[in-house]
Amino acid sequence: MPKLLTSTDRCLRHPSPSEPRAIAAGMGPTRHRRGFTMFELVLALSIIAITTAMAAPRVNVMLRRQKVDRASQVVASDIRAAFTSAARGRVPVRVDFVFASRRYAITNRVTGDTIIQRDLSSGDLDVGSLDGSNASLQVFPSGIATSPDTIRIGDAAAYVRRIAISRAGAVRVLP
Repeated sequence: MPKLLTSTDRCLRHPSPSEPRAIAAGMGPTRHRRGFTMFELVLALSIIAITTAMAAPRVNVMLRRQKVDRASQVVASDIRAAFTSAARGRVPVRVDFVFASRRYAITNRVTGDTIIQRDLSSGDLDVGSLDGSNASLQVFPSGIATSPDTIRIGDAAAYVRRIAISRAGAVRVLP
């Protein structure tokens, strides 16, 4: 009875003329490697690490700017809500800014109820600075404010967004 050859026996014996040249060259199915070498893995991971290191500062700047943009949109929306609340309720409304602590509150002047209160120093809207020329803005039921103002919202770097408030109630986020 002839002996069955195992894969190791096939590698050790000399190839017969009927076998393909690849097996004769020592590159048969048992010599075919699968997977990646350690060098290939280290090279791929190095390329990924270098690309990530180059992109990280830009992503950080983009996230800070996005936070300032979002905060300026929220503040503009709240000031628009103050004008709307004064007109609908037919009562004067006051917007009080506390620039040092980056907070503001919108209150009904007749009842003293707080309509909106925001803290821009923590949470999603954490910004580096809140500044303006008037600490208080009065909005009358006719839709007229006491004075125009420009509110500036910025981050720790030099990125600043401005919110222009006109006496007639137009609130715009400026570039």
